[in-house]
Amino acid sequence: IMSLDTGRGQKPIFNAGESLSFKVKTTTDAYVYCYYQEAKGDIFKVFPNRFSPNAFISSSKGLVVPGSKQFQLKLEQRGDKESVMCIASHEDLDAKLP
Repeated sequence: IMSLDTGRGQKPIFNAGESLSFKVKTTTDAYVYCYYQEAKGDIFKVFPNRFSPNAFISSSKGLVVPGSKQFQLKLEQRGDKESVMCIASHEDLDAKLP
């Protein structure tokens, strides 16, 4: 089981110019992959990334995405709908995912 939390409840709302970050927790150790979809439809893998290249996370520690001051997810325009999706697996899926 995996959970995502922005700290803003079930339907989080962010203002233009704010940075998005979220916590990922799993009930078992797992490989985690997170993707971000901009309002215009472009999708980017945001975890793992060049600042945090290892997809494996410990259930006891969890993960904060983006997790680096060098890498931020800035929301650009109020009213746009943007999405985050994460998947967790017991095996390394990096070669199988875009």
